[in-house]
Amino acid sequence: MALAAIEPGMMRLLSSEMTFVSRPDLRPPRWNITTSNAERLSPGYWFIAPYADLGAQSGSASSCQIGPHIYDDEGQLVWSGACDVHNRNTFDFKTWETAGVRGLSFVVEGQSTGLDMWHKRGAGLVLGDTYALVDAVDPVDPADNIREFNFHEFTKLPNGIGSLVMYDNSSTIANTEVGDLLVCEGGFLQFDPEGKTTFQWRALDHIDVPESTEIRPEGGSKTEWDWFHANSVDRNSNGDYLLSARHTDCIYKISGHDGSIIWRLGGLNSTFTLADFTFSRQHDARFVPSEDRHDGKELISFLNNAADSHHNTSATSAAYLVEVDTNGGTARLSKQWLRPDGKLGVYRGNVQFLDNGNVFVYWGDNG
Repeated sequence: MALAAIEPGMMRLLSSEMTFVSRPDLRPPRWNITTSNAERLSPGYWFIAPYADLGAQSGSASSCQIGPHIYDDEGQLVWSGACDVHNRNTFDFKTWETAGVRGLSFVVEGQSTGLDMWHKRGAGLVLGDTYALVDAVDPVDPADNIREFNFHEFTKLPNGIGSLVMYDNSSTIANTEVGDLLVCEGGFLQFDPEGKTTFQWRALDHIDVPESTEIRPEGGSKTEWDWFHANSVDRNSNGDYLLSARHTDCIYKISGHDGSIIWRLGGLNSTFTLADFTFSRQHDARFVPSEDRHDGKELISFLNNAADSHHNTSATSAAYLVEVDTNGGTARLSKQWLRPDGKLGVYRGNVQFLDNGNVFVYWGDNG
């Protein structure tokens, strides 16, 4: 996934590649950088994991282009892991830090030919501070009927307590009004550092399928229905979780004690009245810590895609900061950042709050 900043800089992908005499196997994407108010830029690097092969578009084969890359603010390549992942699609590429040790993590598409720890159905890979592979997390358990890694989320949790991952299942719901129904269930897992599951949450245990706003596909009971489509999960300091489900247009706060739903934001059964905003087909819901909050109010952020391939609920996509009042039963928009070109990002996207107060957004497709 490529990232682009709202302000004070903008990054756009050109149909061209970088080349290096010392590394002819690398063909990373070349970027066109526009910077305004340079003094307001946050220090740091761009973490980008494209999965479009520019060589295929231009008619010439290219190698080591798809996968994780790090660039500086001028668009110069700092590091590429495309060769290391054998030019495979890579997702949720980011840093981690625990006990003073730092590294990188990402989800990589399966069917590797070179890494023994890489499961054919995908895995979360962990690199150390020398870019060497130090761990691979694989939630696939044949005995538990878990089908594949959900590429949206792989997070090494702070303080060395483990990892948080998402997965997808195929499940059959019997005796519905249309007969037996095959669905993509979905859920998430928390692992301890030794790889033991310490928490597991399944959508069908807590959510009724009629909450879905996704059109059920034609083809009868043997056609799998992606009714839920979880696309992010976050954990707060109290051990509770925030889960975004695209196909229910809803964000759920989930108890880390028993998996019960504490509240719903949006969707057909919202706990809260949305006072001054709407959203749909959202991505990347996150807790926003606020140390002075002791009034039953919570801050969360997410990208309101506001569209899918069938319809839209707003004129443009936007990044949201929302205040949820658990006492008053109302949710209000604290801030929003509209997509600068006024378009809709139908697929994917994320929002990141930086240390200096800037906001970093990937607008999804057509980004």
